[in-house]
Amino acid sequence: MMIYRREMRYDLCTAYLCWLLGFVGLHGMHRFYCGQSCMGCLHLFTFGFLGIGWLIDGCIMRDIVMDANATHALLYPLVGHPVSSASVPGFPPPRQQPAYHTQQISQMPPAATDPHHHHHHHHD
Repeated sequence: MMIYRREMRYDLCTAYLCWLLGFVGLHGMHRFYCGQSCMGCLHLFTFGFLGIGWLIDGCIMRDIVMDANATHALLYPLVGHPVSSASVPGFPPPRQQPAYHTQQISQMPPAATDPHHHHHHHHD
């Protein structure tokens, strides 16, 4: 399972802390935190659906956070994990390309050490 190999993007404790802001009238912060800004706005402007949606979200917070993490893993599969293609199965390490480029460059005549060009500003 790819999702569980990665550090979780959204944390259940942080989500609950955001949810607790509903006590001071800031509803839907846990939804904003989980990247669900539309639901966050709905909660904010309806006072957590008059407290009912707020209580329900308190009960299903684990699912909300798990859904957010699954969505994030699908959208950003390698976030926080710069993977070189060598460690990805099915992709050979990229050795052919650099060798090809250096070969091409070395075949070009090096202009600096060309004996036919003695233009060192010695104009009599």
